[in-house]
Amino acid sequence: MQLGVDSSNTTTINSPTFNLTLKNNVIGKFYDEEVVQKYLLGGLVGTGSFFIPFSQTIEVGNATLKDFKYGNESFFRIYWGTPDASTDGDFSITSQIKYNNVISTGDVEIGSEVTFDVIYDGSQELDIKCGYSSTKLIRGI
Repeated sequence: MQLGVDSSNTTTINSPTFNLTLKNNVIGKFYDEEVVQKYLLGGLVGTGSFFIPFSQTIEVGNATLKDFKYGNESFFRIYWGTPDASTDGDFSITSQIKYNNVISTGDVEIGSEVTFDVIYDGSQELDIKCGYSSTKLIRGI
């Protein structure tokens, strides 16, 4: 996982847990028919949480609490493989987030449990990428 001010100023954090939920808030309209006649796509909403161990250098101790207190937004990327998902089998989700709550907790390791909302700040949209090999991609005709 990466956190930072923007995409060019990030630090990788090894978080043992994270949770991300995305909802499109779609509404089906029946108009007195038995089957849906039209879908209205609502606004995309994203919420989640992650755990930052106190031992992580960028967010040591109360730095996360300070970001929450001052309402700072953060660049956020969860990835498997390479951060830009440029290799076969890689995966990444990138967005801007704003912390909702930060709780100091931990049974095995002390750290900060952070809950957040995905936000749009005018520059960084929610971006989901999956790397693949074009030689292995099979298309139907």
